[in-house]
Parts: sequence; structure tokens; C-alpha cells
Amino acid sequence: MKQRPEPGVEYAAFPTAEYAAARNWEACESLGKFLGRPAIEARSLLASGTAGPEIRSRRADPAVARRLLEKRYLDPSLIRSQ
Repeated sequence: MKQRPEPGVEYAAFPTAEYAAARNWEACESLGKFLGRPAIEARSLLASGTAGPEIRSRRADPAVARRLLEKRYLDPSLIRSQ
């Protein structure tokens, strides 16, 4: 037998337009922070399709990226001083 929600309970709906716009703006802010540019400029890079090559050109060395993640998320007592 298929379970049904209780009366008055609805299934999840698609995000609203306001939520989608806020999510897109947050993504542009993050991209701008990564590229060292304002969010407006990052949004125009995404719209023009030139963001991809610029992101790939800034890709970090995997060892450096791993060290940055370790510094961010590991317990400081576990990290060897360099």
C-alpha cells in the first residue's frame, strides 16, 4: 500500500522565483570572491560565457588546495607547522 501524506500536507514544490534569484546572486558573489572581482562583473562573465576559461586558468595545484582545506577544517593541533 502506498503511503500518502496526512491531510493538509503537500509535497515539496519547486523553488520560488525569489529563492532562485537569491541563490543565483549568492553564486555570483562566490564566483566574484574567487576571481577577485565584484559580483556584478562575475555575473556578466557568466552571461557572456567567458567565466569558464578564467576559472580554469586559476585552478590551484591539488597539493596546495589540500593544504588550504586542511587548515580550514582540521583541528589545529593535528596540522604540522610548515
